[in-house]
Amino acid sequence: MVNGFAATIQPSDTFSLITAQTISGAFANEPATGPWFLTTVDGLGSFQVNISGGTLSLSNFTAIPEPTPTWLPILVGLATAVISACRRFRLAFEIERRV
Repeated sequence: MVNGFAATIQPSDTFSLITAQTISGAFANEPATGPWFLTTVDGLGSFQVNISGGTLSLSNFTAIPEPTPTWLPILVGLATAVISACRRFRLAFEIERRV
C-alpha cells in the first residue's frame, strides 16, 4: 500500500490526463510512427500514450521486471566450493596427524 492506496495497476486500466474539444500539435519526444510509450518515474513500468480526438490518455501498463543479479549465484557457488575444500583439507590434516 502506498499512502493507504493499493499500488496495483492492471494492463486494462486507462487514465485520461487531458480532455478537451480538440488537441493540436505534437510533443517533442513523440515518435513519427508506431506507439508512444512513457516510462514511469521509478523505471518499473511503462504506459502507452494515446491521443484520440480531444483526449490524451495512458493505457496498456507493462511492468518492467527487475534484473536478476547474475553474480549472486556464482558467488554462492564459489563460497560453497571454498568451504567444502577447507573442510576436506582440515579433515585430511587431522587424520594425518593422528597416524
